[in-house]
Amino acid sequence: MHDEFLKIVRDKGSGWVDYVFPKPGESKPSRKWTYVKGVTIDGTPGLIGAGFYPK
Repeated sequence: MHDEFLKIVRDKGSGWVDYVFPKPGESKPSRKWTYVKGVTIDGTPGLIGAGFYPK
């Protein structure tokens, strides 16, 4: 997922990434969606994201 986060930010500046990742306290992977956006803070590039597990 990390590589996909970077690809979205580099290619589009921001966007949605869907992937599988275990919910907190679980070992079985579940579908998860994360929105990522490229940012620059004090001249340093980075990204910020927030995700959720759809039902």
